[in-house]
Amino acid sequence: MYRTGDLVRRLPGGDLEFMGRGDDQVKVRGFRIEPAEVEAALAGCPGVERAVVAARPGPGGGKRLVAYVVGGDPDLVREHAARTLPAHLLPSAWSRLDTVPLTAHGKVDRAALPEPEPDGGPRGRGRRIARPGGNSGCARCSRRCSASTRSAPTPTSSRTAGTRCSPCA
Repeated sequence: MYRTGDLVRRLPGGDLEFMGRGDDQVKVRGFRIEPAEVEAALAGCPGVERAVVAARPGPGGGKRLVAYVVGGDPDLVREHAARTLPAHLLPSAWSRLDTVPLTAHGKVDRAALPEPEPDGGPRGRGRRIARPGGNSGCARCSRRCSASTRSAPTPTSSRTAGTRCSPCA
């Protein structure tokens, strides 16, 4: 067996039953994410006193990353995150806190973290920040393309008009 970090138990019939994780790793949108990695990047933004990241149920039924930030300007924190984190590690919802709820032992009480505002905070949910040097996707297959694999815009139907990657050109 490989050491995956998953906790399982063997049932009497020999099957394995998944019990959870042995660490804080979560799977969001098909990516394995360490919340502590995202927290460290957010805490590196000037003015941020504390950052906590949690996986919460999303509106579509899947999980989404929610960032809880104490201190700092929300717009600057989002821009800092967009510059320092890969796209799949960017939180999709943000919440500003006065203090982080703690357990009696001084650990973050993740169960006591509030649900994020429906609009995602003061600037609105779903606001995207352009990444420096970011690449646009293919107009046909939505694949992320680098400048070297994109062809010129192709005006065809309105659904596929725009820049296409080499395989779709």
